[in-house]
Order: sequence, then C-alpha cells, then structure tokens
Amino acid sequence: DEDDVDVDVFEGAAVQRLSTHAEEEGIAWTTVSDSAEGVIGIAVVRPGYRAQLHSHQEPETYVLLEGVAHMVLGETAYTVQAPAIVNIPGGTPHAMTPHTVSVAVRMLYSFDQGPMERINYQFHNHFLS
Repeated sequence: DEDDVDVDVFEGAAVQRLSTHAEEEGIAWTTVSDSAEGVIGIAVVRPGYRAQLHSHQEPETYVLLEGVAHMVLGETAYTVQAPAIVNIPGGTPHAMTPHTVSVAVRMLYSFDQGPMERINYQFHNHFLS
C-alpha cells in the first residue's frame, strides 16, 4: 500500500527516508542511505569523545563540514579543519575526535559499497580523546 511508505515527491523527484539513528557518549550518527551501492551518513562528534582506532576493508570518506578534528590514519596523526575531505584507504586503522574542547565536529561519512551490516569493523586497542 502506497500510504505505508515514507515517500515525499518534490517537483517529480521521489525522496524516501531510509535512516537509522544511533548515539553513544560523545557521538550521534544517522545513516541516511544504506544499500549495496553504498552508505551515506551524518555524524556529530562532541568534545571529549573517546574514539577507538578501527579499520575495515572498505575505503571510507569523511567530509568534515564544521569543526577541527584530531585524526589518526595508520601510524600518523593529523589535524584537519573543516571544510575538508578525508579519503581513508581500506584496511587503514583510523579514528577521529574533536581537536578542541569547545567545538563539535559535524561530518558526512560514506562507503562506496554496502550495506552497513556487511562492513566488518575491526577494533584496535587504542583510543583518542
């Protein structure tokens, strides 16, 4: 039944809301598109968040929209200021947390393949804070 589907039509374009939302201490994220063709989501990372170094075989892209991030990619630490795009190669350990104690980082994340449930995260014994 068409009335049961969450779809809006704007000037001939159908927009379907397919989102999942999750939160834990210091971070909130919403996956807005999750399919075999890729994953796109939005995250807000608050000051004080303890990011765990992790990796996965799929390449990932961060688009920093606001804030300054402290990032680790592999063995190297970086400071990245928005606006910026960070391309993370598959298999590379990485983590990100706000660089300052006063400003959250707002960002998009994406994978070229999905769905999210097929991305196998490997967590490492290292945290950024």
